[in-house]
Amino acid sequence: MARLKVNWTLLIVLLLSLVVLGLTVFGLRGWNRNYRAKIGKEKGLAAFEQKQWPEAAQFLGQYLGVRQDDTDIMLKYAQAQMSIKPTKQANLNQAVNAYRSILRQEDNFEAAKNLVGIYLWIAGLPGEGQLTAERFLEKQNHPEIRQLLAACLIQQKQYDKAIQELNRVVQDDPTLVSAYDLLAQVTEKKEGNSDQSER
Repeated sequence: MARLKVNWTLLIVLLLSLVVLGLTVFGLRGWNRNYRAKIGKEKGLAAFEQKQWPEAAQFLGQYLGVRQDDTDIMLKYAQAQMSIKPTKQANLNQAVNAYRSILRQEDNFEAAKNLVGIYLWIAGLPGEGQLTAERFLEKQNHPEIRQLLAACLIQQKQYDKAIQELNRVVQDDPTLVSAYDLLAQVTEKKEGNSDQSER
């Protein structure tokens, strides 16, 4: 019976060729992703400046698929999604996800303000807005976020808590005129509700 003879040199050359081919494919894939991300960022920022919102969202999203830690681009991406008209639920969800992602990375005032605003005025979810505002305020006190928290509480008819928050806003930043206006409105609503309950 004849024994098979193994050509070790050929086998080693084939194995090395496969390793080199694999590394080349992997390297080209990484280079292609980075190149597409770079082009996406450039085109996305150009479209953003031109207020071409669908294109800005598409290209900035392409960039963020590779670089998820770029807060400035993520804020622009969310703004582009919110600016697409007519507003669709998918765009709203993309913006909310972008703002949430930013807030997981850092305490960003703009992201918190915009996210609470979406929950409060667009999505009709003041409870989610309240939760977002409270989480932000645990780490960083900001009068505008506290005012948004009060607006969330007002929508949930928690007038006493809203008044407490607004009093703190006025104490922290006496120049915030909108807080005085909201305080007057909630006081009026509270008195109106107590008058109705007495009847």
